[in-house]
Amino acid sequence: MRTAGVALILIPLLLACESQGEVTRRIPLKNLKPDEAFVLALPYLGDSTAISIPGPATDADDVLPVLTVSGPRDRVEQVEAVVRERDRPKPDVLLRFQIIEADGYDTSDPAIEDVTRVLRDLFRFEGYRLAAEAVVRSSAYGEISQVVHGSDGTRYSINGEVRDITIDDAGRSAASLELTLWVTQSIPALDTSVNVPSGQLVVLGTTRPRADGPTLILVVQPEVIQE
Repeated sequence: MRTAGVALILIPLLLACESQGEVTRRIPLKNLKPDEAFVLALPYLGDSTAISIPGPATDADDVLPVLTVSGPRDRVEQVEAVVRERDRPKPDVLLRFQIIEADGYDTSDPAIEDVTRVLRDLFRFEGYRLAAEAVVRSSAYGEISQVVHGSDGTRYSINGEVRDITIDDAGRSAASLELTLWVTQSIPALDTSVNVPSGQLVVLGTTRPRADGPTLILVVQPEVIQE
């Protein structure tokens, strides 16, 4: 999430050049974060090109960070074109969570057959069964809050944030997540931060929140929705 009022200088402005061909452009960032815009501009920087983000500015009644670019007209126009092309709303992500019980089971649950094959490569439990699952749709920088109940009545809560959704030049997408799994309303069983490629099944961690209870495994599979 962007924090209004925080000034971020990425590259100190060079000595102003008033010669013909030098221009300065101010580009409001509606969706890109300042560091993302900076990375996009890097290939076009030269000795006579400077970039700064001097702080939030008002644009159409919204407070937005503004990328200020100074330098030769052709370089400034290249930066502006690239930034405006990429400064689009980020896609949503569909997150499929599964909470799996392990330990003390002679067989595995057929409902999680695909997941079990992954788990057997990581752990040495005899069997696994699905305790609860949830599907959550969120946007970049959006909060996650989902409560589900297991077959035995146990209350699970998944809370956190989609820190970012990225798509590289090859079209590969990923979701950056910060998550906490709660068992009942008072036991923070698992806390993790992870960057997960779209479509990939990832085991976020294991926990045993109660001494008399089973080991819990939290699994997530994101799907970035590129419409």
